[in-house]
Amino acid sequence: MTIQVFFNRPDQAVPIDDLLQDIEAATQRVVLASAWFTDYTIAQAIVECRATLKLTLLNKSDIQRGERTAYKRLTEAPGVHVCVLGTDSFEDGVMHHKFCVIDRALVWNGSFNYTLQARRNYETLLRIDDPAINGQFWQEAMQLAYGNPLAMAEGMTVAVPDEVVACCHCGCDLDGVDAHWGYDGPLCPACTRDFYERY
Repeated sequence: MTIQVFFNRPDQAVPIDDLLQDIEAATQRVVLASAWFTDYTIAQAIVECRATLKLTLLNKSDIQRGERTAYKRLTEAPGVHVCVLGTDSFEDGVMHHKFCVIDRALVWNGSFNYTLQARRNYETLLRIDDPAINGQFWQEAMQLAYGNPLAMAEGMTVAVPDEVVACCHCGCDLDGVDAHWGYDGPLCPACTRDFYERY
């Protein structure tokens, strides 16, 4: 395991170029979760990278109130999945994560939101190179995207507990509450494992 620690200060910004280079070099997956998101250069790096899976997890309350240029860049790009979490109100609780999972080894994590303002704040950012930790963050991202009743994304369906649904991959029948909901529809446990192994 390798961990690099960065401290951002108003007069000494975190070398965000390192994060951008990691995103741009991705070939398997990039998953970004950010409580607030306004950094267009990071959005552009996600759009342009060659990763097979590109997923962003963002707050509805932030999108409703804030600057949307970076958000729109993601939603308008083919191949980038944007999952919006929560409600219009901060009082209902928010997704407060700040992490970026890159391929199968790297994780960026800390207090640093992926915003322009964060570059002017006192913030902490860790770059962790470890497959096991990467896997834990990947599982959390998948839980947020697919196991959260407040998650909304284009093409995403919400499970209905008593409804019998067909796995979109193999066609088997399963209860809606047991389904893992992917971008194309419900997945059975076996196809879900295959999904995790592919990405």
